[in-house]
Amino acid sequence: MVPRQVVIASVVMVATFAAGMMAPRRYRCPVGTLLILCSLVAAAAAGFGFPVRHLIEGMFTYFNIILVCATGAIFLATLEDSGAAAAMTKSLVRRLYRVPALLLVVMMLLLLVPGMLTGIAVNSVLSVGVLVAPIMIGLGIPRTTTAVIIGIGAILSMVMPPTNLLAMSIAMGINAPFEGFTVPTLLLSVPLAILTGLALGLPHIRRIALADLVGLLPEDYGLAGTIRPWLPLGVVVGIMTVIRLSPRVVPDIGTPLTFIIGTIVAAFCGRRFAVLATVSRAMSGPMLGILELLVGIGVFVQIATLTGVRGLLVTSSLSLPHVLAYLAAAVALIVSGGLLSPFGAGAIFGVPFVLFFLDRNQIMTIVAISLLAALSQFSPPTAIAGRFAADVAGVDEYKKVWRASLVPVGLLAVVGLVVIAWADRAAALVAVIAPSGW
Repeated sequence: MVPRQVVIASVVMVATFAAGMMAPRRYRCPVGTLLILCSLVAAAAAGFGFPVRHLIEGMFTYFNIILVCATGAIFLATLEDSGAAAAMTKSLVRRLYRVPALLLVVMMLLLLVPGMLTGIAVNSVLSVGVLVAPIMIGLGIPRTTTAVIIGIGAILSMVMPPTNLLAMSIAMGINAPFEGFTVPTLLLSVPLAILTGLALGLPHIRRIALADLVGLLPEDYGLAGTIRPWLPLGVVVGIMTVIRLSPRVVPDIGTPLTFIIGTIVAAFCGRRFAVLATVSRAMSGPMLGILELLVGIGVFVQIATLTGVRGLLVTSSLSLPHVLAYLAAAVALIVSGGLLSPFGAGAIFGVPFVLFFLDRNQIMTIVAISLLAALSQFSPPTAIAGRFAADVAGVDEYKKVWRASLVPVGLLAVVGLVVIAWADRAAALVAVIAPSGW
């Protein structure tokens, strides 16, 4: 029998969150702040008063992830303001425009980079997405399809190593070390991004003059064709690679410090820019909202554990019929992410489902569930990455993009469920591909 305080806390949490989401837009507070309010009201209703210690602990639950996000966003902003990002894109276009399929593949790989560095899909849309959208449209890809391609590329960038924040938070939720995720996350992001880009974009490709294509890109400040714009990204990738190839020889300095080193290199590899203005821009807008959301989720998870709500979710999920659990996982993660964001969906629903599937390889299960949670970036009402992708591609009505995304998102969800179902076989395949990295 469920304790009375758990029932009260659950009802109060749900009611407070629903009231906050249904409030008029001008009175509606950010989701992260709303999660904190829900948590505090539920704690008081369950008889715990104002739990200061749990509030502070919850705020610092995802502190390391917040540092990764912040430093990665600053590094990405320096690449943009120095002209390095535009120069790298222009260099690739000039070399690959004669082979449209290869150019499309490279654009999908570029879309993976910002999310790979920050763990946040919207960064891919607002940085690389802005650069590649005119190219895709210029090549003949319809605007709606372009938005879907950019959105899916951005979503899959959240699954990329080394900063799969969703997998990190889920692993933290079950007290599992975040080790051995590099190859599985790589295999569940890069191939899917390439196949999606080719399947959706290649049928629409047409020939276009190089001058017209290059003219669609922003100013590169004379950096295109030189090695300078590639140095910052090369330093960051190089440090991460050396650490993982020789962990006993090279100490792990951490992802935040690696991004800071890359930022310093970027400051000297392009045009001069106002450092403080760049940092301020990187820490504002969508990024600030994500950081606030991570703090809110940390508090929510902490208070949900205190009041027993989290335990109720875990026990409820464990009682599901085995076949139904797959459908429940996909629906809960993809649909709830439209309200709670992927991070909220992963932290609240991801952990119970990982525990449900605990009889199979843990790493592959966590990675697959992180993919399902990431797909919620197309789910209304928030649909953060999807809406930004629609804006970048010049699509006025988001519902057109949402409808066009249903089939590819559904197929990617099936891939995630298949990986969960055959997690042990997938783990064995990964071990064969990269035995030292597993």
